[in-house]
Amino acid sequence: MKIKNFKHDSNIGTIEFEVEHNGEVNKVKLESTGHGTRYTDIDDFTEYWTDGEYDQLEGFIEGCSGILHQFYHS
Repeated sequence: MKIKNFKHDSNIGTIEFEVEHNGEVNKVKLESTGHGTRYTDIDDFTEYWTDGEYDQLEGFIEGCSGILHQFYHS
């Protein structure tokens, strides 16, 4: 798994990036909602990933969510 094209738009409270896995590229977008963070449903493209790979991506998303929370709710 490789994270590519990471973009944090501080003006509108979003983080976007691409996840490359076995040659397939999928986009993930996180948005600060004011009540938490909404993000792309990763289950749509991780069905055949190992648990470890899924957990790694989920952990990365949680870290990104923490960035948005700290940036917009401090």
